[in-house]
Amino acid sequence: MFPGADVPETAAVPSFVMRDGGTGRRGGGDTGPVRCAIPGCRAASEPDAPLPLCTPHLAEAGAWATRLDGIEDLLPARCAVCGSGVGIRYPSGWACAVCDWRPGDVPDPELVPPRVDIVYYLRFGDRVKIGTTASPRQRFAALAARL
Repeated sequence: MFPGADVPETAAVPSFVMRDGGTGRRGGGDTGPVRCAIPGCRAASEPDAPLPLCTPHLAEAGAWATRLDGIEDLLPARCAVCGSGVGIRYPSGWACAVCDWRPGDVPDPELVPPRVDIVYYLRFGDRVKIGTTASPRQRFAALAARL
């Protein structure tokens, strides 16, 4: 972690003044490099950043801020519904990036599994093939064999 990241909640929050006097806008009156506002961090802050934070602290703040939107990553195991290996990690858990199924939930065996298709456009010479498929690698291999 970064210096000052393990500050207890009861600790005083350091106050800092933005370079522009607190308006949030840049321009005029910039007095040069400003140190990172995190206590104990001696790095210079990024000159164009909206807050006086160094690059590592800006990255950490950005990752923390995007946690509610979810972060795309590999699923711990393939999706039980569509087979995708890519998911979105939320603070509350994972969801499949393709069909939005929550890993660990058991699909109802009486329901037909959803088919997730993609639309493809292939050009070969002066011909264009437009179609849909749930398994593009297999479909493209079959088309290549016919050409």
